[in-house]
Amino acid sequence: MSRVGIRPTIASPTLAVFVVLALTAIRSGFAFVHEAPAALSFSFSNVARAAGLDGMIVYGGADANKYLLETTGTGVAAIDYDHDGWLDLFFVNGSTLEGFPAGTAPTNHLYRNRRDGTFEDVTAKAGLAASGWGQGACVGDYDNDGYDDLFVSYFGHNRLYHNRADGTFEDVTRSAGLTNAGTRWGTGCAFLDYDRDGRLDLFVANYIDLDLATAPTPESGLCRYKGIKVACGPPGLTGGRNALYHNRGNGAFE
Repeated sequence: MSRVGIRPTIASPTLAVFVVLALTAIRSGFAFVHEAPAALSFSFSNVARAAGLDGMIVYGGADANKYLLETTGTGVAAIDYDHDGWLDLFFVNGSTLEGFPAGTAPTNHLYRNRRDGTFEDVTAKAGLAASGWGQGACVGDYDNDGYDDLFVSYFGHNRLYHNRADGTFEDVTRSAGLTNAGTRWGTGCAFLDYDRDGRLDLFVANYIDLDLATAPTPESGLCRYKGIKVACGPPGLTGGRNALYHNRGNGAFE
């Protein structure tokens, strides 16, 4: 769900001077010899629970997946939402086709960094306890007020949250002109200033046009993997159209 870009490396003046000195030394009959460092030894350990990151993440059925949607995980974003210099964490949550009883649907999670290696769940306090089939998230200060805002993409309808600079967010999707007709599968997003006007624009990647009423299920036998009936897609399904939104500079996009 991420995209990797490659940018050119620009040599510094210090590096240029070093190269000149090295070439001069070689021509003089000697060369600099630098011993390669020994291989670094390191490992990672899972400290999620110890850090307080114990929220439940849901996407798809517990026992079987009928549609491609149920096989895709959800995203996470690092955001210093309270501007204290420490990165906090926002986790996107999904859902199930069966749904949940009223008031029990899983929500997204915002964890505030306590600066001691642990986090606290401030989702409800921050106004981000929204449910739905979330997919991706991106962070950017679209209104240039110095506080990072948050965009969350969904299978369904996306949401833009404006950072109020007081530890809370406001859903401004409609007033920002970012509502969409029908159901779209927004798998990812990115803020970027594509026209270099000093304001962050928004790009949303839409995967495929998935209609659960007509999409084939494993029981149809149309899609198999090594002889096993599996959820179909994306081959054979209509691709979604990505969307680029221009920032008008007045809190709205077009």
